[in-house]
Amino acid sequence: LLFNSFDVQGGLNLVYQDDVSYVSNALNVYPVFKVRYALYKWLRPYVGIGGDIQRNSLQGFLQENPLLAPQVTLRHTNQRFVLYGGARGDIVGQISWHAGFSIGEYQNLHCLVNSDQDPGRFDVKYDPATTRLNTFGELTHTNRDETLTTQLRGDYFCYTLQELSKPWHRPRYQLDLLSTYRLHDKLVCRASMHWLWGLEARDVITKVPEALGNVVDIGLGVDYLWNSRFSIFFNCQNLLANKNERYLHYPARSLHFMAGLTYVW
Repeated sequence: LLFNSFDVQGGLNLVYQDDVSYVSNALNVYPVFKVRYALYKWLRPYVGIGGDIQRNSLQGFLQENPLLAPQVTLRHTNQRFVLYGGARGDIVGQISWHAGFSIGEYQNLHCLVNSDQDPGRFDVKYDPATTRLNTFGELTHTNRDETLTTQLRGDYFCYTLQELSKPWHRPRYQLDLLSTYRLHDKLVCRASMHWLWGLEARDVITKVPEALGNVVDIGLGVDYLWNSRFSIFFNCQNLLANKNERYLHYPARSLHFMAGLTYVW
């Protein structure tokens, strides 16, 4: 619904899940409402509410951490309610900004913890009732030809948990710098920097929290788009060769490369 400088959206989000072994309701209904106001070109505030089922999969957990313990419990995360707001706008030329917050209530938010049977493996633990606050700020620059885009984003996270004592292996602060340069229609170069800090892990023996060091990962990548279906890629991560310990007792490789092919049906 559009009127004057307002954009109003509303409705219901209905999600059905057939596995009710760990939830009381198979059908979940969430209100969806969002209001945006184009006050100025440099200031466009918005506010909204929503909710959803966030799908968790074994593949997703393995991408997060390949050293999963066998027979981990698989549950979806119920985002019962989220309130969010913020503002965005154009500063000068090709520079834009975006800042905001979200506060949500979650059922079965997952964390990865070292296994009691094998500290080198990781179990998936769920918290039955979590409140998460996220505040962020973002700057984006795009050149006139729209061939170079650079984005800087900072996030702060705060968790209130019911059963888990800490949000294990989840960062409190995160800083991301991403840059993409399209040399021509088929060749795309990428650079990235990710900085995580405020990580905590559970010591398997003492069961007390252990603070992990900062994680800094700088990477480069190249994609060659052969056609609309076929592409070739090459990625290089951790260029600083840091011994990042993203997870307790699981230091990252000092420097690693990956190359491959992708095909879209």
